[in-house]
Amino acid sequence: TADAIVIAIICRLALEKGLDTAIASISLALAEVSPELRNRIRVIIAGDGPIRKQVEEDISKRGLDQTCVLWGDTPAKDVLSLLAMSDIFLNTSTRGTCLPMSILEAMASGCAVIASSEPLANVQLLAEGRGIAVAPENPTQTSQALVRLVKDLELCCHMGSLARSY
Repeated sequence: TADAIVIAIICRLALEKGLDTAIASISLALAEVSPELRNRIRVIIAGDGPIRKQVEEDISKRGLDQTCVLWGDTPAKDVLSLLAMSDIFLNTSTRGTCLPMSILEAMASGCAVIASSEPLANVQLLAEGRGIAVAPENPTQTSQALVRLVKDLELCCHMGSLARSY
């Protein structure tokens, strides 16, 4: 829908990507917001990998089937389209490269980014209001960041704008 709040997760579906944390965070965040807001939130998970079945089961077990959509393997041009229509980019990876391309791409697309503070480069990239760095494997802190952004779309836009300028 036109007033949907889109949260994008783009990664290989593998254990080190912290998808269990992402899904737990989304579940906690949805419990904290009004039913009207909850109905507007859509989570698109783009990517495929060895734990796809686990991710599907976790989504189902938490009753998130209406909120989360698994896109599967996604070509680069579609990733850019997804980022362009997303409000928030969520990265809960517990291991990453020195300079994570996915976070840079999300910032360039003007998304508000919530990312794990692993690797430490994320903390620097998201400093000064350009995003929110959260402790790795911390669903509570991650859900608080999600709630903060979905409840304040002006902040979301401002953060995305700062990120794009950077």
